[in-house]
Amino acid sequence: MDFHEKRKFKRLLYSKLSLIILALIVIKLSFSVFDMYKKERDTRLKRIEQKNILYEFKKREKDLSDEIKRLSSEKGIEEEIRSKFEVGKKGESVVLIIDNPEEENIKNNIAEKSFWQRLKDLF
Repeated sequence: MDFHEKRKFKRLLYSKLSLIILALIVIKLSFSVFDMYKKERDTRLKRIEQKNILYEFKKREKDLSDEIKRLSSEKGIEEEIRSKFEVGKKGESVVLIIDNPEEENIKNNIAEKSFWQRLKDLF
């Protein structure tokens, strides 16, 4: 290329029209890159969420398998029946422990007094 052709090429390359076209291409590519970044971020967050869900399912599976093992034994079945239906074997007795009602009344009276009544009781 001779000097004039190079000069013409540079003038065309550095013209306002070519710079505007180049700027539009860069802007378009920037938006595309940003869109891909948003998709990657969303995918990463969904992956973390799915890992947590998988962990919860594995934990639940382990708990259920432990429960199945417990209920497969005679002792486990007996414990479950006793807890659900409140039954006992023949010859067993039940001991009931009842709270003292006077203690509850004292606690209720203290709780029912207003601030002014408690202040009055101090004097």
